[in-house]
Amino acid sequence: MLEPYERQVIFSGASTFGAVGRPLGLLATALHDFAAADRYFGIAEEILERFGAPTWLARTQLDHARTLLLRAEPGDRERAASLIEVASASAEQWPLGAVRQRTTDWR
Repeated sequence: MLEPYERQVIFSGASTFGAVGRPLGLLATALHDFAAADRYFGIAEEILERFGAPTWLARTQLDHARTLLLRAEPGDRERAASLIEVASASAEQWPLGAVRQRTTDWR
């Protein structure tokens, strides 16, 4: 039901809750459809980057990294490490204690 909105941002009037691609990526990961998850997270990251939402982008990057580590295809570990590093840098710049903790746990 959410797929037609994969390129949208979730708003609740005064707040944003990231890109629709993120929950779609999480669902695809739970279903072990890693190719779809990779695509959804990529869409969400592109939108959040363009939208200027660094806190949601960092959360999405960590979820994407987790998916890549679960999939474990050639090059996935390196891509995951890169996403974790970028998210970690965002966590240092913005008040993202949970993101900072998750990046620390993975190192």
